[in-house]
Amino acid sequence: MPFLETTVFALLIVITELLPIPAGVQLNIAQKMMPLQDQISSIFVFVELGGLIGIILYYLADLVKIFCFTCKSVIQRQLNPIGKIGCCLCLACLPSIILESFLNTGRYLSVFSPHLLAIFIVIGCLIIIFSLYVNRHLVWKSIRKIEGERKDSLRHLGFSQSILIGIFETCSFIPGVSLTGPVISGALLLGVRAEGAFRLSFLVVASIIFTKLIKNYEKIFVWQNSEDAYIYIFALICSIFFSIFIIKLINKSSKHKLFKFIIFYRLLLVIILLLPS
Repeated sequence: MPFLETTVFALLIVITELLPIPAGVQLNIAQKMMPLQDQISSIFVFVELGGLIGIILYYLADLVKIFCFTCKSVIQRQLNPIGKIGCCLCLACLPSIILESFLNTGRYLSVFSPHLLAIFIVIGCLIIIFSLYVNRHLVWKSIRKIEGERKDSLRHLGFSQSILIGIFETCSFIPGVSLTGPVISGALLLGVRAEGAFRLSFLVVASIIFTKLIKNYEKIFVWQNSEDAYIYIFALICSIFFSIFIIKLINKSSKHKLFKFIIFYRLLLVIILLLPS
């Protein structure tokens, strides 16, 4: 498979991993646009691995700090603020990790017609808009801000909120629903700032991707006995670069404009789905 096709494919998949855009729909579109049938499943695994590595590299300092303070909280049996964030992340990740361990998340996509997928995508747009309205006008104003805290701070996150966000994330197993969309919408509805909602979604999605990779670990080693090993390595490098770049872009961009782009992109996918094949 040519390098250009691999680059485009990696970019499409990384975008759907990090933004609330349905991955399955874009994957189907990519398959129609590019001749990936022979290598697509193996390359998809390497792209997901690259996306996971990119997320870990970008948030490495945060993850190490959260891990250390969470361990300290457990050992001392006294919860500190950063240790609490670690516990909340575990609670938010747990439901989807359990489901991912027992379900094949890609097998249901072919069962749904394009029209039904389009309906799910439109409903997702409406949920995002409603979540933004609730967060901006009804919830966030009532939450006390800590002076000097990060915009993407998760210190306000509570255990009950984390459990609910974890339950929201299980909706990502429905075809037409994105990986990050349920986390972002759920976090916004529960009063987390948009910056914190995106940060939380990246970390939760990383845990889901990690679980999927463990299930498909044998595909990671396919490059060793393949003549196209260079393509798999290239896909891995591209996805690492794209994931770090997109996370930086998301964190620096105006969230108001970003959500406008997401809604526009999702509606564009609906139009593409409804076009006669």
